[in-house]
Amino acid sequence: MTQDVQNAVSDIKEKIKKTMNVSDEDIESAMEQLGIIAEDLLDMQKLTDLVVALSGNTDSLEFLTDADSVSMLNDILEYAKSVTDNLEDVYNMDIDSIKEMLVSAKDDVKQSVKQSVVKEDAQPEERPEAASQYELSNVIAQKTKVQADNDNNADDKQQTHMSDKASVQNENFTGNMAQNIQNAFSEIIDEVSNVNEADIVRQVVEQIKVTTAPGTLFGPRGALLWSGFCTDRTRAYRKQFRKPMDKRVYLCLAHMSGREQDFIREAFDTNWVVPLGPNVNAFEEELGAFLGGGKRVVALSAGTAAIHLGLVLLGVGPGDEVICQSFTFCASANPAVYLGATPVFVDSEPRSWNMDPELLEEAIRDRIARRGRKPKAIIPVHLYGMPADIDAICRVAERYGIPVLEDAAEALGSEFEGRKCGTFGALGALSFNGNKMITTSGGGALIVPDDETRRRAMFFATQAREPFPYYQHEQIGYNYRMSNICAGIGRGQMTVLDAHIAHHRRVHARYAAAFAGVPGITLADNPDSRWNSNFWLCTILVDPAVSGTSCEELRLRLDAEGVETRPLWKPMHLQPVYAGNPCYVNGTAERLFGRGLCLPAGPMVTDDDVDRIAACIRACVKSPVA
Repeated sequence: MTQDVQNAVSDIKEKIKKTMNVSDEDIESAMEQLGIIAEDLLDMQKLTDLVVALSGNTDSLEFLTDADSVSMLNDILEYAKSVTDNLEDVYNMDIDSIKEMLVSAKDDVKQSVKQSVVKEDAQPEERPEAASQYELSNVIAQKTKVQADNDNNADDKQQTHMSDKASVQNENFTGNMAQNIQNAFSEIIDEVSNVNEADIVRQVVEQIKVTTAPGTLFGPRGALLWSGFCTDRTRAYRKQFRKPMDKRVYLCLAHMSGREQDFIREAFDTNWVVPLGPNVNAFEEELGAFLGGGKRVVALSAGTAAIHLGLVLLGVGPGDEVICQSFTFCASANPAVYLGATPVFVDSEPRSWNMDPELLEEAIRDRIARRGRKPKAIIPVHLYGMPADIDAICRVAERYGIPVLEDAAEALGSEFEGRKCGTFGALGALSFNGNKMITTSGGGALIVPDDETRRRAMFFATQAREPFPYYQHEQIGYNYRMSNICAGIGRGQMTVLDAHIAHHRRVHARYAAAFAGVPGITLADNPDSRWNSNFWLCTILVDPAVSGTSCEELRLRLDAEGVETRPLWKPMHLQPVYAGNPCYVNGTAERLFGRGLCLPAGPMVTDDDVDRIAACIRACVKSPVA
């Protein structure tokens, strides 16, 4: 079995090397950083972590939304699945059982070696290999034996005491790993005067590797992984520029108000731990009041679910076309495909970076001329919190009788002409993912105009169950309702929503002051007084000809300084998965994609962080700063 597993792991490694064009050293380095051992490559989740790490992308979400990356990942996972399936067939057991047997076998071997090493009649000169390899293990085993003898002579009370003490020591160990490793081995090392110092260090290191293996403190998603695996180019930048830092600055980390636990506790105390309940109802009411305009809200499991459900309510189905913004995240377009419809992509106008109203009308006319029927819906996006020219878009949509579904996932609190984004169209969608203005640890919401539409949305979001005493379904529904627990988080977040919006806007103002007079660096801003962005993320355009640098150079330099940034969205019409879709472009999205960068703006970003980020960018600019 051991040899078969080794062969399987080797095959998977070879597949990774060929697919990703990486070396054995790259794989081993990434595995070490992730705390992954060879057998873990048979685990699809850990294998996914490794592939993401090898890609050099520290943002897992961005990796998984890039079609090329996903295709590469799927290719590797499909191959690995075939390998593991073969193992399961050979041994007639699942892969987890196979791994458990291997671990058990390794433990038996270790125990056998330990017993052979501690034989009292075995002198070092009689066992030269053991003298260099197992001296420290000998001492550990001897101490373990003495302790076991003492435990056998102790009464039940003492045994209980020792058990409690061990539990406390374990908690302390996970809380302060480095210090406890030192404490655990210092006494042993002091007693082993005849062991070569290098052997001691080597063996201590091996113990640390075991301690930091997957499933322990520094497992695949542990604290060591904040920086991700480095590409050669990124590693070079970090080596050249990295300085000691207190923290890594992320784009937009969630910030808790402190009230979230109160609402969650209430849900547990009252046994409302299902996808309905008082928190869900109250969260929807609070959101509706915040948005204004008499709008109703349906809390759902995700922002993507909100767009999908919105299209369902608008009657989108197979053969239909849905006009989508090209310059955005894929969650705006993918739900149309779920329903068998075809996304038609429209480029952006340069002021807001969102759907161009003139190009939208051109696209509608052309689709009608080509197909003899108009598109079924229009999905503009308020990108990075910046409102689209939504009045103009709605006027175009009204002329042709096409409903608008606003993607306001990033724009909670943003306003156009004093009115909240998400309230202009027939429907609107919000996201409460962990990096949005507020979070429910995931989740989203559909904004609807009236109670009847809300009732229909609720019907489809709860599996389209008909009003019978038994379960009867006449239409296809979905399990999209938000849980009462998540809604409790949302209620706590609503208490700080206004503060979050104010913070993002203040961060933007600080960037604006810092970049004033910096040649070739342009901070995206409200086009005029009608716009009032929440500045969910602050974004810059970099002109290499003027600044003497590029957005990629800035990204790498900032990463080396411990700052997370992100390129602007790759347009949907350039994504391989949508390469054959109709598109109406003017070059704006492609130009922005090649020149733009997102900067941190979340509630955890401080004034000092902004100043440090701005100073780093200014230092990269090669033209004189005014």
